[in-house]
Amino acid sequence: MFDKKGMILLESCLFFMLCMLLTALIFRCALALHQRDSVKRDWFHDEEIREIYES
Repeated sequence: MFDKKGMILLESCLFFMLCMLLTALIFRCALALHQRDSVKRDWFHDEEIREIYES
């Protein structure tokens, strides 16, 4: 179907696409964790402010 050079090119393209997909997945997970932590931090911050105003 493909000659040797075409097969190597096809494999390298597939490998590159796989690496890009994996990188995008890692960045997406990291971004989700970062957003979750910042939301949690904002909540604690609001809670501290509320305690200061209540006392």
